[in-house]
Amino acid sequence: MNALAELRKRASTAAIPAIPAIRAGQRIAESRESQESQGVKAETRFSDLPPAAPTDTLRAHLLALAAAAQVDPHHVHRMLDPDLADYAGLSDEQLTACLHMIADTADRNAGRVPAGDTAAMHCTHCGPVYIHPDIAAVLPVVDGLPRGLGCPWCFVRKAGGTVPSALVSRASAQPEPTKS
Repeated sequence: MNALAELRKRASTAAIPAIPAIRAGQRIAESRESQESQGVKAETRFSDLPPAAPTDTLRAHLLALAAAAQVDPHHVHRMLDPDLADYAGLSDEQLTACLHMIADTADRNAGRVPAGDTAAMHCTHCGPVYIHPDIAAVLPVVDGLPRGLGCPWCFVRKAGGTVPSALVSRASAQPEPTKS
């Protein structure tokens, strides 16, 4: 009998005691007490950690910045406290830029073109889409239209969302105004 067959035989015949899910919390507590009794600092769990930053103050500041930048305050209210704590060391300019990016991402997830995305480009995966003019300015132009291997809409398409197509004329490859 070869070694692999021997290992499989031992694994199938070995008795592995099952631990009910109800006892899992009890076993963790017992392990923690055992570690502490031996003079070893027990591993800290997420629920035992103190809050990293005063998130209420930061949330209020972000709400004020959102109002000044005309960004929907709903995006700030939806932020979780652990995520909010990551913004603690940023300047007002950086926080405002983050708020605009969060709003743009929410618009894209909803299938809407963000307000500043007025330039058309051709994405290899999504086809003709609208992007910010600053992005279009640095892309190579092929047949009169900026082209890229990816775009800000790719993650929406991959998630099964709606990607609005940019209307471009074949003759000039310039974006046409959308009809509302």
